[in-house]
Amino acid sequence: MEQAQNDTKRIDLKGIETYADGSPTPAAVSAFIDQMPESERGNLRDADGYPTRQAQERLKAAMFAKAYNSEPLLHIASQAASMEQARIVKGLQGAAARVADIAESNPEIRDLIAGAAERAIGEARTMGNIADIGIERDMFKTEESDAAERAITKIFKATSAREITGKLNAVAKALKAEADRPEFDLFGAVEKRPAAEVITEALKRYES
Repeated sequence: MEQAQNDTKRIDLKGIETYADGSPTPAAVSAFIDQMPESERGNLRDADGYPTRQAQERLKAAMFAKAYNSEPLLHIASQAASMEQARIVKGLQGAAARVADIAESNPEIRDLIAGAAERAIGEARTMGNIADIGIERDMFKTEESDAAERAITKIFKATSAREITGKLNAVAKALKAEADRPEFDLFGAVEKRPAAEVITEALKRYES
């Protein structure tokens, strides 16, 4: 965990090339290695100079740590013990770049995503399949943040990591677009929509 947290200082997620599933390209991994001191590059390139699997996994861990800023999630990601937990972790990994992008302007949403994921993994650990588990705890103080958390929690009931990634990416993209709307237009001040509304609409579009 400490290594991943240290590595976050060496990456800019906006500049990282990824495949559709969110995993970094060889070029991205190579650039990541180049940011390290020579003393740390030991097993990160093979005999032909190409990045090793260890290097790819190290960059993925750093991306995950930077995107979600959650020690519990980072700990779980390093030792997911069941298929349910692994599914959620893989889904989170695939959306790391998008989530990190929205986190810059709206860290509260990033924290809601991380909190919902921690809770979903906890339920997976104790109850096996979380697909039919309802939301029972009141984790947040405001009505708006609670509504947003409820909307986000539904994402982790998806049956595949790919679907979790797709939904998180759709939500992050929609929230970023809402955050980037100008504060004023020709008619005066622009009222931003509640996060829960944006999230729910994004998920409906994704599923349609």
